[in-house]
Amino acid sequence: MSLAAPLSRAHESVATEALDLIADDTPASALAREQAELILRSIPSAVITTAVVMTALAALLRRYYAWQRIAAWLAFALPLFLARLAIWRRVMRGRALLTRPRACLLQLQGSALLAGLTWAPLPLWFFAGDDLLRMFLTALLLAVASAAMAALAAAPLGALCYMLPVLAPLIVRLMLAQQPLLHAAGWMTVVYIAFLLLVSRRMRAMLQDKSSWRLDAVRRSLTDPLTGLSNRMGFEQRLDAALHRARRHGSGVAVVFIDLDAFKAVNDQHGHAGGDRLLIEFAQRLRSVLRANERPARIGGDMGGHEGVACARNARDHNRRGLQRMTACRSARSASAPTIGNQHTERATLQQPLRRAH
Repeated sequence: MSLAAPLSRAHESVATEALDLIADDTPASALAREQAELILRSIPSAVITTAVVMTALAALLRRYYAWQRIAAWLAFALPLFLARLAIWRRVMRGRALLTRPRACLLQLQGSALLAGLTWAPLPLWFFAGDDLLRMFLTALLLAVASAAMAALAAAPLGALCYMLPVLAPLIVRLMLAQQPLLHAAGWMTVVYIAFLLLVSRRMRAMLQDKSSWRLDAVRRSLTDPLTGLSNRMGFEQRLDAALHRARRHGSGVAVVFIDLDAFKAVNDQHGHAGGDRLLIEFAQRLRSVLRANERPARIGGDMGGHEGVACARNARDHNRRGLQRMTACRSARSASAPTIGNQHTERATLQQPLRRAH
């Protein structure tokens, strides 16, 4: 399976349905998604490379060990390969990477552990006898660990899950060896692991900064700087996402447009600064009466909108309840125009035409 097609579908999904999820991310969730994508992209090439290296190594080991032992190693590794590919396929095909990035990261770290376990039998089953072969296996396993670190540098826990099954048995074998050279190689391996983990930690910090910058850029591009509401682009993206979900679940989408009457007169009388204060206060009061799934937006001029999702048969009732809440709020003076300056008060009325989209 090509990696490009699933990633393309994932990016399209972000553009239509999940951009609102990403914009509302916490920094921890955004970092988890970045790390999960890093591991996800490394799996196809890692599986192919590992299969080639293991095949060549099995042919080499035939000179030193019985084929039954080599076959046992390959039989041990095959289910681990298949399990890792199953995790990769499930994450690539689903939406969990967008909606539950931390859970996906945990699964992918588990897949890294499975990949490391495929190499664990080497120092346990093939480390007796020829010193040259042991040095070769030591160099090979260090190269495998280095390749994993290069691929997973910004995901330290994933890299550690891969390296521990590979290098922990190797270190024990080297430490227990009688030859001084192998014993020294064991200590060097410990130092090497510490160095790799330090590099990985620094790479994670760089990825965290990049993730924070990206998240901030997404939020700024979708937010009106004056009111803090979604801007027109953010409104359209959230509406597209809501329509996409509605088509998938067979539900409806309700959109309410609100017009502040006589807003030009407010600007003429109190200046643009007064008009800005009115918009800011109105945005705050609008947010205070809407539910979590109702997202207000300033879509241009003095227009505002909010959209909510409900079942198709209940969409009309949902809309009516939303209008009633805003009407009650206005009658209680919470949605009336705020004071402009210290001595002047303006009251803006609301026109509430309802439009329904499917």
